[in-house]
Amino acid sequence: MMWLFTLLGVVLIVAGLNDIFHTLLRPTGRGHLSHFVVNGMWKAFRGNQAIRKYAGPLAIVSVILTWTALQAIGWALIYYPHFPDGFSYSPGLDETRYSNAAEALYVSVMTLSTLGYGDVVPIDNWIRWVSTFQAVTGFGLLTAAVSWFMQIYPALSRRRTLALKLSSMSKSGYADKLRQLEPSVACSALESVADSIVQARIDLSQTTETYYFRDTSADLALAVSLSYALDLSAAGQQSSSTDVNLTAEVLETSLTELAHYLRDEFTLEGTTTREVFHAFAADHGHRD
Repeated sequence: MMWLFTLLGVVLIVAGLNDIFHTLLRPTGRGHLSHFVVNGMWKAFRGNQAIRKYAGPLAIVSVILTWTALQAIGWALIYYPHFPDGFSYSPGLDETRYSNAAEALYVSVMTLSTLGYGDVVPIDNWIRWVSTFQAVTGFGLLTAAVSWFMQIYPALSRRRTLALKLSSMSKSGYADKLRQLEPSVACSALESVADSIVQARIDLSQTTETYYFRDTSADLALAVSLSYALDLSAAGQQSSSTDVNLTAEVLETSLTELAHYLRDEFTLEGTTTREVFHAFAADHGHRD
């Protein structure tokens, strides 16, 4: 039975590391397990938009805890067959008071946390060597968790900046006044929005989890303001300036590609770009 516990432990460890790799290290990739947890929590909170604003942060924490649990349990399964003979207990500690399974999990968690072995130390030569690798994975898991937050929040900041920009342009009636502007000014404004739309699409593809962070303020919700970007594009294409026309078409293309990505990746309904943006807003509890 020893090999069976070891094999099962290796499977859990590899599954967790594979999910971390695809979620954090592979561009435009995502782990199946992390996606299942995040998407599941988003759907679970669908009935209450007030609570749903916490779905994103809670989902990220849940994924990290899931990764940690896979590593802790996986390594515990590897250690379990070697208890108690493969480990040395501190003087005065009665090893018969504790079950082998509990001790294996205890050693695994202590090693994973990189805090040391505590009062139970491996003496089996093979276990001593493999436990050092677990300590490395524990440090790597901590680093991965920190780096994930460092990837997510800058992307959210850029998304909210774009939303606030579009919201401000909408309130000032920018699309209606676009034809009154100098072509160079109009082109600069449309190009700036197009660049931000492209960046938003890249952020979504590289940090898919940011989709599940709901902004309660309509001014900060990109899902609400995207439709106005379509209005800007339409106004630009009615300009008498060829330069403005072309820049507006570039904006329209970037919006269309973003809509296709949203529809395909997050199964939003809609056949036109505007319909997809409406579905995006509805999924986040807003009316655009």
